[in-house]
Amino acid sequence: KQRASPSQWEVPRELKGVGGALALVLGEPLVHPSLPAPWRELRDAATGRQYYWDASSGVTQWARPMPPNLPQGTILSAR
Repeated sequence: KQRASPSQWEVPRELKGVGGALALVLGEPLVHPSLPAPWRELRDAATGRQYYWDASSGVTQWARPMPPNLPQGTILSAR
């Protein structure tokens, strides 16, 4: 008789810290890779929203910057 070994699954790095909930948003990337240098992720004290700061140029933006030449998959529609 062969015994089944226990299943084991590790949470993907991209999903750690999201509280077990995964929200898919139309048109948003499926995976958020590491921020390209020199970008930093910060939190707006007034709204609590995340924003992004380029430490070399001083540019700030709400949209997460993506590394150049990154293949992206997005959800275009939901059923």
